[in-house]
Amino acid sequence: DRNVVAVRQFRYGANKIIVEFPGGNPKPGQSSVDVALAECEDETGYKAGDLVSLYPQIYFEPAFMVAPYHPYLARNCTPTGVQKLDEEEYLEVLMVSLPEWLEMIRLGEVEDSKTIAITFLALRHLGVELQLPK
Repeated sequence: DRNVVAVRQFRYGANKIIVEFPGGNPKPGQSSVDVALAECEDETGYKAGDLVSLYPQIYFEPAFMVAPYHPYLARNCTPTGVQKLDEEEYLEVLMVSLPEWLEMIRLGEVEDSKTIAITFLALRHLGVELQLPK
């Protein structure tokens, strides 16, 4: 339905609440697909109907740390109504229309670089064509 589900949570590195997509690290034996499915459902209370791999691997900050991530687009999500948060997680779920989400990015309300990159990579799968200025 072209709505975006994201979360708001306090991030110590920014010392404020950040709007971002759910994500996490694999437990032993988990694939990146397993992590994406679990984190989507656990953090948002929405179960992904299917996942689209957006890029094989992207790095957070390759200049000084080894921290790759695997971006996915979760589609056809259905609400479970239940978040399964870790003990130290306090997340607020946010749902906005895709045009509103893009405007939030444009206005600087979304500051998480991985979330902005994932949005950019997902656009073509959502039927959004970017028009470059001439």
